[in-house]
Amino acid sequence: MARAAAADEGLLGHVEFQVSCNQRAQATFNMAVAWLHSFEYERAGATFDEAPDRDPSCAMAYWGMAQSLWHQLRTTPPNSADLVKGADPWYSLGCVAVAIL
Repeated sequence: MARAAAADEGLLGHVEFQVSCNQRAQATFNMAVAWLHSFEYERAGATFDEAPDRDPSCAMAYWGMAQSLWHQLRTTPPNSADLVKGADPWYSLGCVAVAIL
């Protein structure tokens, strides 16, 4: 992954979004934010999904998972399935209820 991440960073630019995660999760998180800011939502989501494997306490990774489901270039809002998928990580962490309209 390190070689692929370096190649991707060369294409996407450098992102340093400091979060309270360990070093391995931080690097993964930064790559995911780069994908997110490039409107590559599926790749961003898949990369955010990797961060908790590297540091389960990396709460911002769960934020990123949800963010990757909100496609700013969409002409329609997210559907119910995407809203539930975005809320599921928060429920699994035992967070307070998240309202889904």
